[in-house]
Amino acid sequence: MSTGILDEKQQDNSPENADFKAPACLKFFEKWRFCSSSSNQFHQYYIYGKFKDCSVYKDDMQNCVVYKTTKSETSKQALIEAMRRDEIKFSSADIWERRENPSEYWNSH
Repeated sequence: MSTGILDEKQQDNSPENADFKAPACLKFFEKWRFCSSSSNQFHQYYIYGKFKDCSVYKDDMQNCVVYKTTKSETSKQALIEAMRRDEIKFSSADIWERRENPSEYWNSH
């Protein structure tokens, strides 16, 4: 019986584990409420020229409620996918294209 670091890493802590515990549905509600807020929608329109579709957050919230009440396998899989989607982080490096040389018009008048 070993309790080393390697043994801890080998344990299955993934959401697919048999004792899956759904996060609080309030978390999904808050994401949906923020996404659909007027300030966020105006920001999205200003930056991207269109409003953001927040239906995915509403679906996540509904799947959470369904899973908590019925333990539906379909809702469980949808929640696992929502949790994976939340793990993805973006940075400014994902937006800007890298240029090797400055533009030829950089200092021209």
